[in-house]
Amino acid sequence: MSKHDLQDMDRRDGHYHLEGEKLVSVTTAGNALAKPALINWAARQTALAIFDDPYTYDTVEKAVAAHSLRKGEAAERGKAVHYLVEQWAKGTLPPQNALAPAYSAYEEGFRKFLRAWDPKTLYSEVVLRNLTHRYAGRVDWIGTLGTETYILDFKTSKAVWKDQGLQLVAYKNAEELRPGPRGTPFIPMPKVDHTAVVLIPGDGTFDFKMVDEPFDVFLALKDVHKWWTSE
Repeated sequence: MSKHDLQDMDRRDGHYHLEGEKLVSVTTAGNALAKPALINWAARQTALAIFDDPYTYDTVEKAVAAHSLRKGEAAERGKAVHYLVEQWAKGTLPPQNALAPAYSAYEEGFRKFLRAWDPKTLYSEVVLRNLTHRYAGRVDWIGTLGTETYILDFKTSKAVWKDQGLQLVAYKNAEELRPGPRGTPFIPMPKVDHTAVVLIPGDGTFDFKMVDEPFDVFLALKDVHKWWTSE
């Protein structure tokens, strides 16, 4: 069982269950935010499927399924890149062409990021929590770029959305992290100077985007989620 799987065992029903504490997931709390861009994306993917292959997608049900299929393809790309990130963060970066040929341009973009920024890992794929504000989540990467400490999120999209910045500011304001698998004691959260998203869009390049969203907005969303789901 991978470290990723072990961490996921902590999360169920939109909450993390950590040492007797039930804490709302950062991503679950963020779902209280309306995301019209996702609606537009879904509509566009459905329309593209119909235009590209009207004989296959000749019913409403099939057209809707096309959106789910393309969403699944995007998720697979994300998994491939995160596999590479996780292996690198553990100090075991695979040799060139580690990913399937379909993802080679994403791999090229990630390797260009490594050469350009020379990041040094402190922690990767670790669970964070804030007991004061009652939330928890799992972060891609914490480490140093030069002399400053960053939290980085790796995305295979072409743009950064504001809700991604809200997730990162929640991670930045965590009080503790667990540096190992389940059962490892939590330790104080290190001081984080910046948060950023590394975009790897699949054209052999990368883009580095600093993000700095207000923590109060995330906390407000968390309160909205609590209100919406309360009986």
